[in-house]
Amino acid sequence: MEVENCYGCGGCVAVCPTGAITIIEEVEIDAEKCVKCGRCELMCPAGLIRIDGSQR
Repeated sequence: MEVENCYGCGGCVAVCPTGAITIIEEVEIDAEKCVKCGRCELMCPAGLIRIDGSQR
């Protein structure tokens, strides 16, 4: 998963079903918790999140 230039709106955190995403000073993704469901990618209003292998 890749996150670039996040401005910290928190939408991805709210929709993550496994709690894999946190935002403190920057976005942190817990790779062990992430199931790559894509909800965060769809929620990001700026299109800044990319799940491995996906294209927008």
